[in-house]
Amino acid sequence: MLQKKDIKIYISGNINGSYRAQNIIKCLGDEGIKFHYSPIGYLASRIKIKYLRKIISISTAFLIAPYRIIIIALSSHVFVLPMNQSASAIAEILIGKLFRKKIIVDYYISLYDTIVNDRKIALKNSIAGKISFLKDWLLLKSASQVIFLNNSESIYYTKIAGQAIDSSRIKIIPLCIDYKKETFSSRKISKNDFNVCWWGTYIPLHGLNNVIEAFSYIKNKEIKLHLFGDSDLKAQPYIKKINELGLQNQIFVVNNYSFANGKLAPHLVTNCDLSIGNFGDSEKAKTVLVNKLVDSLSLGIPCLTMSTSATRELFDKDEGLIISESDPREIARSIEKCAEDRERIFSIGQAGKKKYFEMFSPDSFKLKLIEVLMN
Repeated sequence: MLQKKDIKIYISGNINGSYRAQNIIKCLGDEGIKFHYSPIGYLASRIKIKYLRKIISISTAFLIAPYRIIIIALSSHVFVLPMNQSASAIAEILIGKLFRKKIIVDYYISLYDTIVNDRKIALKNSIAGKISFLKDWLLLKSASQVIFLNNSESIYYTKIAGQAIDSSRIKIIPLCIDYKKETFSSRKISKNDFNVCWWGTYIPLHGLNNVIEAFSYIKNKEIKLHLFGDSDLKAQPYIKKINELGLQNQIFVVNNYSFANGKLAPHLVTNCDLSIGNFGDSEKAKTVLVNKLVDSLSLGIPCLTMSTSATRELFDKDEGLIISESDPREIARSIEKCAEDRERIFSIGQAGKKKYFEMFSPDSFKLKLIEVLMN
C-alpha cells in the first residue's frame, strides 16, 4: 500500500459544473496529498467570441504541452476528472501510459450514450457519434482503474463502449452530495396540502411526462405537484401538457429555485412531503441512480421512483425510497397512497437520511477515494 507522501497526482480535465470533480480536489487537499491542476481553458474562458476562444485554447495547449509532459513524468498518478472525455484528457492519459503512471478515470457518464441514446443530438454512425464512442473506448481501455458510481452502471457503460474490463480494475465510489445546512435541520409531518416536488433539468431521462400525466388520474385536489426546473424555454413543452390536461391548479412550474442559488433546499425542507425520482423509459433510465434521489435522501425527504438496476443494488426496502411502476396510473396510485399515510413515508424519509450519511455523504466519499488512491 502506498503512503500519502508517495502520491503525486496529475489532475486532467475541468471542474466547471461538476460538484464531484470539485469534491475530488477538495478531498486531496484536505488529506495533504500533492496534486497538480491547471485547466487549459483558463485563458480562453475570458474570450466571448467562439472561434477565437477555440484558437486560443488550441494555441495554449501546444504552448504548455512540454510543461505538462514534465509534470506527468514527475507524478505517480494521472487522474481524469468526471465528465472529461476531451481530446486533451485522452492525450494526457496516453502520455501517462508512456511514462508507466497509474491512470485513474472517474467515468461517471458515457459521452456516447448521452449524445446518441439519451439526448439524441447525434446519430450512431455520424462523425460526432463515432468520435464520442472512440473517446469512451479509449478512456476505458487505457485506465489502470476505472471508478463507477455503482456496479449496475459499470456493466451498462462498459457494454456500450464494447469493453470487457477485469473486475480488479473496477472501483465503486457512489454519488456524493454535499452537506447542506438543511441536512442537519428537522422536518415535520404536514397536516394541510400534500406537496409533491420534482427538480432537475428538463431532459428525457427523468420521465417527467409520465409524472405530469399521473396527476390527471389523481382525484384528491389537496395533492399538488411543484416542478423546479432550470430553463423557462425547456419548460414550455411541459407547461403545454399541463394546460392540455387542465392541471393548472394542481401543477406549478418554478424555474428560479435551485440548490446553487440557495432557494431550493430550504423550500423543500419546509414544504415538500414527497419527492419524485426517475420514471424515464430509456435503458439508461432503467439502470442508473439519479442525483435528485440522493438530494432527497440528504434532506430526509422520501422519494417516489421506479426501480432501476442501481436502486435494487444499493437500497433495501424503505431506505428512503418508495418504489412505483412508471405507468402514470401506477404513479398516481402510489402518490395517493403516500398522501394517506404521511407518518409512514415520513419515517421512510428519515431512514433515507441515515442511508445518505452512510453511503453518499462527503465523508463517505473521501474514505472511498483515498482507499482507491492508496491501494
